[in-house]
Amino acid sequence: KSWEHAAFLNLSYTLWHKLELEAGSRFYEASVGGGYIASGLLLMAENNGSDLDTEAVVKEKGICPKFSATWRFNRDISLYAAAAKGFQFGGVNDLPSTATNGIPATYKSASLWNYEVGLRTNWLHNTLHADVTPYYIRWKNPVISQIAPGVVGIGYSDNVGAAVSRGV
Repeated sequence: KSWEHAAFLNLSYTLWHKLELEAGSRFYEASVGGGYIASGLLLMAENNGSDLDTEAVVKEKGICPKFSATWRFNRDISLYAAAAKGFQFGGVNDLPSTATNGIPATYKSASLWNYEVGLRTNWLHNTLHADVTPYYIRWKNPVISQIAPGVVGIGYSDNVGAAVSRGV
């Protein structure tokens, strides 16, 4: 059984008719459940004589804040900076986790921080928009798909330590 509850809050304030400051947050709580129950001679042989029960629940709660500031030079040109935290829920793998296959029963939630600075422009009476935004993303425990060892075409999810993405 899986469920999620969330609440959002966003506040903004404008100074000097040119600077808009924003702060917000997403408050969340979730539960993801599932797993695998099985028995049989081959499975018992691989699992030290035991039936297999990898049912599990991954529970998560937290806060994902965001902050931004936008300076409007005029109605057609603005500069902004933003920082925001994001997440991806962990979960329970659909494949059985045994003593020998190396498949984890569960995988952790991933989180990231995104930082960006951008220039936004409007041209030809708001007909053409041109933006440029450099960004930097720091990702912790990203969830990736893996192929089960010795099984063709069947995958599972797992975490890797970290990743970084940057670009324009």
